[in-house]
Amino acid sequence: MPHSTSGSTPLSGLTINERLFTSGLLGKFDAAARRGDRAAMLLLLRTVELSDADAIGCINAILSDPKRYGY
Repeated sequence: MPHSTSGSTPLSGLTINERLFTSGLLGKFDAAARRGDRAAMLLLLRTVELSDADAIGCINAILSDPKRYGY
């Protein structure tokens, strides 16, 4: 998954996968990605403090080439 470096919270130095894992949301995100559920993916990425722009970029990348990201 793409890496995000915005912000200065405890999550800010982590990759998106690390943020989701640390927050206990990786399984929910993976399930949403497999369903192609953009709204759920966006909500989860906002929960781990991604900006809307970073979250939408991540979602677009994953859904445009799901196999590349393991979905």
